[in-house]
Amino acid sequence: MKNCISIKLALIITVLAAFCHASDASNRFFRLGTSIGLSYDFLIGKEGNLMDSKDFNGPGFLLAVNTIFNFQDLPALRTGLTYNVRLLKNDVGFTDERLDRDTYVRYETVSLGIPVLAHFQTQSPFYFDAGLTFAFIIDAKEGHYWTKGSAYGFGTKWDGAGLSFCDIQLTAGTGIILGNRFELGLQTLFGLTTVLDASEINERYDDISVHLLSFSVALGYYFI
Repeated sequence: MKNCISIKLALIITVLAAFCHASDASNRFFRLGTSIGLSYDFLIGKEGNLMDSKDFNGPGFLLAVNTIFNFQDLPALRTGLTYNVRLLKNDVGFTDERLDRDTYVRYETVSLGIPVLAHFQTQSPFYFDAGLTFAFIIDAKEGHYWTKGSAYGFGTKWDGAGLSFCDIQLTAGTGIILGNRFELGLQTLFGLTTVLDASEINERYDDISVHLLSFSVALGYYFI
């Protein structure tokens, strides 16, 4: 019985592999892979000062499952699921005169993104992507760092105030195909949603940090 089940599974895998296989990886109807990468992220104020020290910014990490569907006479579709962790901190902080200390704020967010991108494969190894990503925040923390003389402290709280659950992001990317299995990609995201209404958290940050801007680099590997 076990041998019969094993034979059936082997046949199914063989048929799927034959269906997905093509001599050129870019011509396969369906591709499945994963990628890992790093990002640097900004929360941009309404005035759009990208590197203003009043804005929140910091590094991030991403892990993704990628799928590509190639259609005849139509652009290919790239989609999947992306797990993002972002650490965004404000380097200016503010002075708490009552407690005689300087306080700095950091936000940690975890989100799941679903990209819906048109995928253009050129005759060269390079490719281009453009479309939208729908990002859903599944966890977040607000951290407060404070210094007083040589003393240092940290506290974390989260009540969900001021943070949007879903962010719709303009997405554009490019990269290079490395053989039939690997790709190295660059991507940028710009959030169309007011992802953080800072005034809901502290009036000091009113109109400072609202939209997400992200730049990332990732190395991908395709199983099929």
